[in-house]
Amino acid sequence: MLNVKPSTHRFDGFCEDQVEDLNQELNAKHVKEDQNGDGKLLPYIEGQHAIREANRIFGFGQWDRRLEELTLTYEGERDTGNGKLSCVSYIAKVQIIVQVPEAKESIVREGIGAGHGFSCNPGKAHEAAAKEAEMDAMKRALMTFGDVFGLGLPLDSKRAG
Repeated sequence: MLNVKPSTHRFDGFCEDQVEDLNQELNAKHVKEDQNGDGKLLPYIEGQHAIREANRIFGFGQWDRRLEELTLTYEGERDTGNGKLSCVSYIAKVQIIVQVPEAKESIVREGIGAGHGFSCNPGKAHEAAAKEAEMDAMKRALMTFGDVFGLGLPLDSKRAG
Protein backbone atom coordinates (compact mmCIF):
# COMPACT_ATOMS: atom_id res chain seq x y z
CA MET A 1 0.00 0.00 0.00
CA LEU A 2 1.18 3.52 -0.76
CA ASN A 3 2.54 5.34 2.28
CA VAL A 4 1.53 8.98 2.12
CA LYS A 5 1.18 11.69 4.72
CA PRO A 6 -2.44 12.38 5.64
CA SER A 7 -3.65 15.65 4.18
CA THR A 8 -6.86 17.58 3.93
CA HIS A 9 -5.73 19.17 0.65
CA ARG A 10 -6.00 16.90 -2.37
CA PHE A 11 -5.40 17.58 -6.05
CA ASP A 12 -7.18 15.09 -8.33
CA GLY A 13 -6.72 12.60 -5.51
CA PHE A 14 -2.94 13.06 -5.30
CA CYS A 15 -1.58 13.85 -1.85
CA GLU A 16 0.45 17.02 -1.31
CA ASP A 17 3.78 15.16 -1.45
CA GLN A 18 2.87 13.66 -4.82
CA VAL A 19 1.79 17.05 -6.17
CA GLU A 20 5.07 18.54 -4.95
CA ASP A 21 7.04 15.74 -6.64
CA LEU A 22 5.07 16.11 -9.88
CA ASN A 23 5.75 19.87 -9.90
CA GLN A 24 9.51 19.38 -9.71
CA GLU A 25 11.64 20.25 -12.69
CA LEU A 26 13.49 17.46 -14.46
CA ASN A 27 17.03 17.23 -13.10
CA ALA A 28 19.47 17.86 -15.97
CA LYS A 29 21.57 14.85 -14.93
CA HIS A 30 18.73 12.61 -16.15
CA VAL A 31 18.61 14.17 -19.63
CA LYS A 32 20.51 12.26 -22.29
CA GLU A 33 21.16 13.22 -25.90
CA ASP A 34 21.11 11.21 -29.09
CA GLN A 35 21.39 12.11 -32.76
CA ASN A 36 18.36 11.98 -34.99
CA GLY A 37 18.55 10.99 -38.66
CA ASP A 38 19.63 14.52 -39.58
CA GLY A 39 22.54 14.48 -37.13
CA LYS A 40 20.82 16.90 -34.73
CA LEU A 41 21.30 16.18 -31.01
CA LEU A 42 17.98 15.73 -29.26
CA PRO A 43 17.35 15.41 -25.52
CA TYR A 44 15.44 12.49 -23.97
CA ILE A 45 15.02 10.64 -20.69
CA GLU A 46 15.70 6.94 -20.40
CA GLY A 47 12.80 4.57 -19.88
CA GLN A 48 14.32 3.17 -16.69
CA HIS A 49 14.43 6.68 -15.22
CA ALA A 50 10.74 7.25 -16.06
CA ILE A 51 9.80 3.93 -14.42
CA ARG A 52 11.86 4.70 -11.29
CA GLU A 53 10.20 8.13 -11.01
CA ALA A 54 6.72 6.64 -11.43
CA ASN A 55 7.50 4.09 -8.69
CA ARG A 56 8.84 6.85 -6.43
CA ILE A 57 5.99 9.32 -6.95
CA PHE A 58 2.97 7.05 -7.40
CA GLY A 59 4.23 4.13 -5.31
CA PHE A 60 5.36 0.68 -6.33
CA GLY A 61 2.27 -1.26 -7.34
CA GLN A 62 0.10 1.87 -7.50
CA TRP A 63 0.48 2.42 -11.24
CA ASP A 64 0.42 0.22 -14.30
CA ARG A 65 1.39 0.34 -17.96
CA ARG A 66 -0.82 -1.37 -20.53
CA LEU A 67 0.08 -1.86 -24.15
CA GLU A 68 -3.18 -1.10 -25.95
CA GLU A 69 -1.96 -1.37 -29.56
CA LEU A 70 1.22 -2.34 -31.40
CA THR A 71 1.13 -1.87 -35.16
CA LEU A 72 3.82 -2.73 -37.69
CA THR A 73 4.02 0.32 -39.96
CA TYR A 74 7.04 -0.53 -42.11
CA GLU A 75 9.03 -3.62 -42.99
CA GLY A 76 11.77 -3.69 -45.58
CA GLU A 77 15.33 -4.61 -46.37
CA ARG A 78 18.38 -2.60 -47.24
CA ASP A 79 21.44 -4.00 -48.98
CA THR A 80 24.51 -2.94 -47.01
CA GLY A 81 27.08 -4.47 -49.34
CA ASN A 82 27.77 -7.07 -46.67
CA GLY A 83 24.30 -8.56 -46.72
CA LYS A 84 20.70 -7.58 -46.09
CA LEU A 85 19.64 -5.35 -43.22
CA SER A 86 16.08 -5.73 -41.95
CA CYS A 87 14.42 -2.38 -41.25
CA VAL A 88 11.12 -2.24 -39.35
CA SER A 89 8.99 0.38 -37.63
CA TYR A 90 6.16 0.07 -35.11
CA ILE A 91 3.66 2.44 -33.57
CA ALA A 92 2.47 1.68 -30.02
CA LYS A 93 -0.35 3.01 -27.88
CA VAL A 94 0.20 2.69 -24.14
CA GLN A 95 -2.12 3.48 -21.28
CA ILE A 96 -0.85 4.53 -17.84
CA ILE A 97 -3.24 3.85 -14.95
CA VAL A 98 -2.47 5.47 -11.60
CA GLN A 99 -4.22 4.58 -8.34
CA VAL A 100 -4.32 7.65 -6.11
CA PRO A 101 -5.16 7.73 -2.40
CA GLU A 102 -8.36 9.79 -2.42
CA ALA A 103 -9.58 9.68 -6.02
CA LYS A 104 -12.94 8.20 -6.94
CA GLU A 105 -11.42 6.67 -10.07
CA SER A 106 -7.96 5.81 -11.31
CA ILE A 107 -6.20 8.47 -13.35
CA VAL A 108 -5.63 7.25 -16.90
CA ARG A 109 -3.29 8.77 -19.48
CA GLU A 110 -2.39 7.54 -22.96
CA GLY A 111 0.61 8.00 -25.20
CA ILE A 112 1.53 7.09 -28.75
CA GLY A 113 5.13 6.23 -29.61
CA ALA A 114 7.26 4.97 -32.45
CA GLY A 115 10.11 2.50 -32.63
CA HIS A 116 12.55 1.54 -35.37
CA GLY A 117 14.72 -1.55 -35.57
CA PHE A 118 17.65 -2.41 -37.83
CA SER A 119 19.46 -5.74 -37.82
CA CYS A 120 20.73 -8.48 -40.11
CA ASN A 121 18.46 -10.72 -37.98
CA PRO A 122 14.81 -9.85 -38.80
CA GLY A 123 13.58 -11.09 -35.41
CA LYS A 124 15.99 -8.80 -33.57
CA ALA A 125 14.91 -5.84 -35.71
CA HIS A 126 11.26 -6.50 -34.82
CA GLU A 127 12.09 -6.96 -31.13
CA ALA A 128 14.08 -3.72 -30.92
CA ALA A 129 11.44 -1.71 -32.77
CA ALA A 130 8.52 -3.06 -30.72
CA LYS A 131 10.30 -2.42 -27.40
CA GLU A 132 11.29 1.09 -28.45
CA ALA A 133 7.74 1.91 -29.56
CA GLU A 134 6.24 0.70 -26.27
CA MET A 135 8.80 2.60 -24.17
CA ASP A 136 8.35 5.75 -26.26
CA ALA A 137 4.58 5.58 -25.79
CA MET A 138 4.94 4.99 -22.05
CA LYS A 139 7.19 8.02 -21.63
CA ARG A 140 4.85 10.18 -23.71
CA ALA A 141 1.93 9.16 -21.48
CA LEU A 142 3.93 9.77 -18.30
CA MET A 143 5.13 13.18 -19.45
CA THR A 144 1.53 14.43 -19.22
CA PHE A 145 2.11 14.36 -15.45
CA GLY A 146 4.75 17.10 -15.71
CA ASP A 147 8.33 18.18 -16.17
CA VAL A 148 9.68 15.49 -13.84
CA PHE A 149 8.80 13.04 -16.66
CA GLY A 150 10.28 15.20 -19.42
CA LEU A 151 7.32 17.39 -20.37
CA GLY A 152 9.68 20.28 -21.17
CA LEU A 153 11.70 18.26 -23.69
CA PRO A 154 11.01 18.69 -27.42
CA LEU A 155 8.32 16.28 -28.67
CA ASP A 156 10.44 15.13 -31.60
CA SER A 157 13.15 13.94 -29.23
CA LYS A 158 14.15 10.32 -28.89
CA ARG A 159 12.15 8.90 -26.00
CA ALA A 160 13.38 5.32 -26.09
CA GLY A 161 15.86 3.88 -23.70
